[in-house]
Amino acid sequence: MVAHMSRKRDRSGGQRQRLRRMLQEEQLNCQSVLCTWLLSMFAWGHFSVQRVQKISALAMKDLKSAETSETIWNDLETLSKLGTEGLYANKMHTELMGKCKGLSNLPEPYPVDIQYAPPLGMQKQDVFLPHEVFSAIYHKYPQTWQKTMVPSQAHLERFWTVTDGHPTLVNSPLKECPSYKTKTVPILLHGDGVPIVGIGKGWSKIATVFSWASMLTSSGTKESMKFIWGAFDKLCKKDGEGTDGTFSTFFKVLVWSLQSLYSGKWPHRDHNGHLFPSSSWRGKLAGQDLAAGFTGYLFSVIGDMDYFSSILQLPHFSWAKGPCALCKCTLGGVTTWTDFRKTAAWLGTRWSKADWFNFEARSMNPLFNELPGQSCHTVSLDLMHCKYLGHDMYFFGSVLTLLCQYLLPGSEEQNLKRCWDFLKRFYKEHSIPSPYRYLTKISMFIRKKKFPKLRGKASEAHAVLEIAILSRHINPRTTWCFRGEDMMQKKFVYQRAFGAIPTRLPETFVISRAQAMDVLCDRDEHKFYNGCPWQRKEDHSAGFHERSRFQWGSSDLTYQVLVFLDRLFMAGLKLYGEDHRDVFENPEDFFVRMLRHEGYRVEDQKIWLVDESSGWWEEKKPCGLNLKEAFDLLHDVKLKDIMQQWVEPNAPSLQWQ
Repeated sequence: MVAHMSRKRDRSGGQRQRLRRMLQEEQLNCQSVLCTWLLSMFAWGHFSVQRVQKISALAMKDLKSAETSETIWNDLETLSKLGTEGLYANKMHTELMGKCKGLSNLPEPYPVDIQYAPPLGMQKQDVFLPHEVFSAIYHKYPQTWQKTMVPSQAHLERFWTVTDGHPTLVNSPLKECPSYKTKTVPILLHGDGVPIVGIGKGWSKIATVFSWASMLTSSGTKESMKFIWGAFDKLCKKDGEGTDGTFSTFFKVLVWSLQSLYSGKWPHRDHNGHLFPSSSWRGKLAGQDLAAGFTGYLFSVIGDMDYFSSILQLPHFSWAKGPCALCKCTLGGVTTWTDFRKTAAWLGTRWSKADWFNFEARSMNPLFNELPGQSCHTVSLDLMHCKYLGHDMYFFGSVLTLLCQYLLPGSEEQNLKRCWDFLKRFYKEHSIPSPYRYLTKISMFIRKKKFPKLRGKASEAHAVLEIAILSRHINPRTTWCFRGEDMMQKKFVYQRAFGAIPTRLPETFVISRAQAMDVLCDRDEHKFYNGCPWQRKEDHSAGFHERSRFQWGSSDLTYQVLVFLDRLFMAGLKLYGEDHRDVFENPEDFFVRMLRHEGYRVEDQKIWLVDESSGWWEEKKPCGLNLKEAFDLLHDVKLKDIMQQWVEPNAPSLQWQ
């Protein structure tokens, strides 16, 4: 009202008459053709109101700029005449791409004939070749090169120094090049299914999208990842007799491009072995350096489990006889992946390059069989799928189930609203960049026949992890300590070359496991488990592979304590479902049951770890603490003092958060 009255108005008539005239003046009369079209698109649901406002604002900006520059009208006139002013819609795309050539310095995509399922048949597809984009960024976009490819020479050398013992570099021809530490850029290849049509619906259509990036990038995902190609899964053709399927043809092109990137030279021949015409721009560049001596080496292939099995032909994660691409673990038996001890049998079944290539049932994808130095060790189980979309979601679902069904006093809906109100306040106070939009339905984490699992995106789950909502409803001494999350951050997996690698496992991570176990052994205060389902995931084992590849350098005693606590934690969860009363009425007996459940033996008030490789109970090894010390660790207030004895000498004192 203040804005209206500040304008100069006709003072004739009364107040009501003047207000009526003001409203009529500001209502839309739709004399603008653009305005009418925007309102129509909004009414039919094609445009959001935000898009309508954005287009209108840009139109007003152009109208004002057109008073001093006529080129604006020329640009709009050019676009309006596409397809002979809209008469030939099928011609518009070609015309538009032709007129936009000068806007980008990236090379034209590489045309490939790819076979699709009927009725599509053979189709011409455009592929953005990694070696061509690599060269264009170096020559045409030096700032982007420094930001997303090679920040500095020191970063490049440090990466290859730190990863020198990685399995993919064993017997690799890369090391035969004397300048690989200063001229070879480590490359990662990413593939994943992306919903394109009907996002969030049961009938959504998914396309598999391939992209690549430098592992030295200091930018975000959107700026770092370079698109290669994508296709709708349901339209793709499988390999037939004498014919290549859709993905087989693509991988043939991709491997040819990555081979050129590894050589650092523009290729003389195309992916079918035919010479490029000498008059073509690719033929004129043949044999020249891609980027002044810089080359690229495929160091990591990342994606989710479905992508690994369906596209890369790696073992399916549900197979009982061999669900892992990196070892010969099994679902059950001696080599079960559920064994997380340092002496687990499956750790001895990890593939070597020689053994993997002699394995007849290995993946025959050309990425692993035709590129120099590649094998199953190129497969990386990325942190997002293993952790943030993996066991974290199961953990959060279980926590919310505890709060809504067992711990908080109200009904499930009231308890969930209480949790959601807290989350919203936390998001606002701490400016969380990727908050949940809503968490208002029990079905978002409770499933009818499966274990609880929170639905959501990886970025949303990561934000929830920092909140530790459960800690607000239990005794502070038994709070899960999420500060061990720092050890699992992405920089310790893909950016470990840029920061100090921990020389041992952080004390806070060990303490968090002890505190978690303390919840199970508390006698009087927290009787809220009551057989609530928990589940171990395949992703736990997948994450163990990543940690074991690099030199975490933890002392044997610290590692032994960590494994000891982890095993007892899972044993307690299993046994709790049988008779939860034992935890509160006979905590000492319950603790001994947990020890025996996990293969420990108690004799003379001491805990022994049995070496199963020598036979059942044949050889015993001391666990490093007696029964009372172990029980005190999990229950008594002496936890801080006991833990101080377990960290390495001269370590700083533990500070409770």
